[in-house]
Amino acid sequence: MINYFKQFFLFFIIVIVGCAIWTASPWQSSNVKTYNLNWTNQQTSFDEAYQNSDTVILGKIKNKETYEDKMVVFTLVEVEATEVIKGDNRDSYKILFTGGELNGTIYKSEECVIPSKDGTYLFLLKPRENEGEYIPIGGYQGVFELDTKSNKTITKEVKIKSFNQNNRIENEIINKDLKVILEEKKQTVDTSHTK
Repeated sequence: MINYFKQFFLFFIIVIVGCAIWTASPWQSSNVKTYNLNWTNQQTSFDEAYQNSDTVILGKIKNKETYEDKMVVFTLVEVEATEVIKGDNRDSYKILFTGGELNGTIYKSEECVIPSKDGTYLFLLKPRENEGEYIPIGGYQGVFELDTKSNKTITKEVKIKSFNQNNRIENEIINKDLKVILEEKKQTVDTSHTK
């Protein structure tokens, strides 16, 4: 009986010490705030997202600025365009995302992933009203990471890689050649104009 209590007491101490270590560990941050958002204009397919986008670009993230506005944190991402496929033709674009890291706290929504600095992406965009900025179509659905290598320039000769597991339309184009995807969209647009 005494042996049983010793084992129970030892187990109890191990659990308490383990919990204390886990709570104090750097990967267990209490400085994470999650937004629960209702996204508008959700797209049901990549085709729909492409057709409904006003601007489609390939680009590289050059700069990110995170700020708070009306108690919500946003990250404004500056993208250097390497190619404008559709819509407004500019050298750079400012794209707004909900969330980001501000004053040691990470603010995120469950669905939205903010692109990494120096990453290369395909963006399907809508303009913000009277702001001169853009947002991804579907709130977060219009962002696709390109599988570029460090020795490769950004061209259509790359594949789409997994970026946001919550973006259901991403699954339609993962591991497909960007050139093939865009050719299919061009043919769809060309045939719709000839009817």
